[in-house]
Amino acid sequence: MIRIGFGGVGIFDEKRSRTMWQVAGKVILKGSASIGHGSRISVNEHAVVEFGNHFCITAESHLVSSKEIKFGDDVLISWQCLIMDTDFHKIWCNGKVTNNDQCIVIGNHVWIGCRNTILKGVHIGDGCIIGAGSNVVKSVNTTDAVIAGNPAKVLKTGIQWSEH
Repeated sequence: MIRIGFGGVGIFDEKRSRTMWQVAGKVILKGSASIGHGSRISVNEHAVVEFGNHFCITAESHLVSSKEIKFGDDVLISWQCLIMDTDFHKIWCNGKVTNNDQCIVIGNHVWIGCRNTILKGVHIGDGCIIGAGSNVVKSVNTTDAVIAGNPAKVLKTGIQWSEH
């Protein structure tokens, strides 16, 4: 059902690249999942991470959850991505926390290219592609779109993609 630390991308040293699975919260698997070598999964206490069917991280990506991260079915995450629903540190303004942890939701059949950062509160629609090196800091409520840039924005709609 789940493979951890296998697979790979030719540009990484599989012998020295360590995979980490640190879970104090809850992980839900809704089907097959593959976590490539060197990837790091950290699910803090009271957090929930849900993987849809046919989920794949190729290598060296990091997933950090203090609240909730949900992935739909057929999600492909390339190498060296960072996905986190927390800032790790609290910021107060007039005695009130201003940066609470926020859920991340990745739709079905989403391809997240290499070296992307996806931050708290982001929702990505079904069928989207996140272009390499993008910083996704706001939700993208469209489907079948290419999203890229810093900050990421919709560049093209009506697209389709295939893993093969």
